[in-house]
Amino acid sequence: MSRFLVVFLIGVIVALIFSLQNNSSTIVYFGPWQFQGPIALILLISFSLGFFLSLISVIPVLIKNKFTILKQQKRIEDLEKQISEKEMKS
Repeated sequence: MSRFLVVFLIGVIVALIFSLQNNSSTIVYFGPWQFQGPIALILLISFSLGFFLSLISVIPVLIKNKFTILKQQKRIEDLEKQISEKEMKS
């Protein structure tokens, strides 16, 4: 079993225990809106929202890095080709 799967399963078990022990209802006020629900559900929604907003903020950097890597790999191939051509001439 991979480490990721073990960590994921432990996280699911902890979240399940947390949600079973914290099922009392609470009210959350956000500006003019009001939400009512179990504490565990409200925390899960706010955690998920924070995770996805963080992911969205990282995606442009990942895309930029991928293009940089591709550009550098192309440059390496060109330089290796130049080196091999020079070695053949000598």
